[in-house]
Amino acid sequence: MTEVTTDVRLFGGLTPYSGRLEVKYNDQWGTVCDDGFNDASAKVVCRMMGFSDARHARFIPPSEYGPGTGTIWLDDIKCFGNETDIADCQTAEWGISNCNHDEDIAVDCQTPTRLFGGNAHKGRVEVQIDGEWNSLCKDTFRTAEAEVVCSMLGFSARKAKAHFGAYYGEGQGDIVVDELRCSGIEEDISECKSKDWLSQTNCNHNEDAAVECCKSFYIEIGDK
Repeated sequence: MTEVTTDVRLFGGLTPYSGRLEVKYNDQWGTVCDDGFNDASAKVVCRMMGFSDARHARFIPPSEYGPGTGTIWLDDIKCFGNETDIADCQTAEWGISNCNHDEDIAVDCQTPTRLFGGNAHKGRVEVQIDGEWNSLCKDTFRTAEAEVVCSMLGFSARKAKAHFGAYYGEGQGDIVVDELRCSGIEEDISECKSKDWLSQTNCNHNEDAAVECCKSFYIEIGDK
């Protein structure tokens, strides 16, 4: 296995962690065909973007984030999932493809999320964008949104509670998303409806959203 040498990005998603997969070759950005691409290939891409385990990586059918432009650099990719670089996977030669842009593949990596100011299972909700931890506004943040956050962090969604008014203290970074609306079954908060991430919000840090997750299934039973 080699060190990561290929530049990759996810384009067209609400966050930097989901979108159409694009790779850079000969100083030009291009796309990747869906032929042969699967969850194992998605794990490699997410790991390249800084996810150590990439356990929530999944590929998304073409057209989810629209077609790309330029050269389709890679086709017929076959990864085992443990490669360091997508260029380590079995693939056709760079730039050799029988695909159209309506076959451009997309990838969804889990948005880095943590609970801060409480303990392992409760705290202010923060997401990482470009290496910085930022908070979410409480507007429309209710039980369904708390359930998604708890599930992302490995806790049961049952009995998830949403807290408001900087319940666990005020954040220091940006408020990166406002009016988040989840159904409760999403795998990642980036899949929920919202205003554009990183857009201007009308919130202050005294409105930072927080959640309390049930520590384990067994505690849920004992709490009944």
